[in-house]
Amino acid sequence: MLKTKIKRYEFGINVVILILFALSAGISLLSAYGASCVAWDPTYWARPVYGPSPPLPPGTIVAIMFEYMGTFGTLFQVFNIITWITSFVTAFLIFAYLTGFLSKFIWIIALVNSFLGAAAGLIPAIIADTNGFTEAFEMGSPHWAKTIVNGLVFIVLVILIFFDLIKVTSFKSFTAKDNRFSGNVGRQLMLVSVILLWLSAISFLGTTFMADAHVVAGVNVWETIQIQTLGSFITLTGGATTLSAGLIYNRIKPPTFIK
Repeated sequence: MLKTKIKRYEFGINVVILILFALSAGISLLSAYGASCVAWDPTYWARPVYGPSPPLPPGTIVAIMFEYMGTFGTLFQVFNIITWITSFVTAFLIFAYLTGFLSKFIWIIALVNSFLGAAAGLIPAIIADTNGFTEAFEMGSPHWAKTIVNGLVFIVLVILIFFDLIKVTSFKSFTAKDNRFSGNVGRQLMLVSVILLWLSAISFLGTTFMADAHVVAGVNVWETIQIQTLGSFITLTGGATTLSAGLIYNRIKPPTFIK
């Protein structure tokens, strides 16, 4: 018998939070990848694209690449850094949530992190969709994806905290040693591996999407860099390593079960 019990709706709320964290981490990571090419390569900032001849005269400018970046480039770099940080903090929150690590501060960390993630998407999205506040707003920037998912996480957390839907006792029951992952290093390592492999899968699966979404005036900006491929292999290597370490640890020191 388990020493602690948790009500069904409380267990469901905990699972929903974990799912939202996973979605937020994955989408934020894709957004960090997607914005890095333009944010960190000033050669694309307000870069003119010249039309062919015929039908256009030689030297005719047919488009301006990311015209707003000439003014807001540094701001986009700051938000890109924030997006990288929040994506991995969210992934860490999954581990912390399941293991009870930082349980006293996890709600504050999650609230601040989701708020920063949403802000790091909202402001660039508005700037991009208005071409630096020079055109009428037309929603279409990829930044809206991380804005919406992080905003959803923030709203859900505020509702749960305000209405006290997650009791301290239920959270302790969900993270109790006889219920889940804490108390055994091997299982914790395997949990970390799942998180890293999830991020790696998101990175690999998003490669084609990112390439297709980064064609500007006939030029595929995404094909000029390899950051996502590199990140995919790094997270895959980390996931495989921690999974192997967890399996080896459990082999050497099997977990004990409470009867």
